[in-house]
Amino acid sequence: MNSTHSRAKLAFSIVSFLLVLTLLPDAASAARKLHLTPLETSTIHGGTINETSCGSADMMNADMYGTRSGVRLAYHVYKFVFRNLSPIPQTVILRVLPETQLRTSNSGGELQINRYAGPQRNVRENHDIRINLRPYDTSSTSVKFVATGDRSQIVPLDSEIICESTPPPPAQTCLVIDSTLVAEVEILEDRGAVSGSVSTVYHRCYGKVDVLRSTPVNKDLNGGRPF
Repeated sequence: MNSTHSRAKLAFSIVSFLLVLTLLPDAASAARKLHLTPLETSTIHGGTINETSCGSADMMNADMYGTRSGVRLAYHVYKFVFRNLSPIPQTVILRVLPETQLRTSNSGGELQINRYAGPQRNVRENHDIRINLRPYDTSSTSVKFVATGDRSQIVPLDSEIICESTPPPPAQTCLVIDSTLVAEVEILEDRGAVSGSVSTVYHRCYGKVDVLRSTPVNKDLNGGRPF
């Protein structure tokens, strides 16, 4: 009787264990999606024909600069590089998530004369960027935050503003741009290995002086471990 009872308990335990295993998320699948810590960049771009920087400029005074000396465009670029470490083709999805945003102003100067809040851009739904990697291939993609005094875009979610297409002067003497990228990386295949990294660059079109107010982004994804 005891032997029969013991065998029944053992059988029940095995069935319960197998049921739990079927309910758990697939370990390989779980390891193939990575939610990134929000990436942020803050910069000031500006200067006048007299080398005045954002710290002392009357930022909206057109009389302080001549043709092309005002800031006409500034950008932040978040560059992602993915490497396929396996002989299996890999499909990487870089997913731009809500709470990604671009904020512009001219409030970066010490005097903050004529403080002005510029156009904002907020992402409200997921946007997928697809990267196809051949065996042992390396490929890159970028998310670019671009702003002028009256427009702000996130590329490739929006069309890109380029320097040559921006309106003629007057432009802002000073342009502050703050960007936040909230994203996740997903590998669609359940086998293979991919490593990745992200870095940032920033600049402006015309004008003078660039000031970085945040720590540059330059790091390996997933702590440098393949995923």
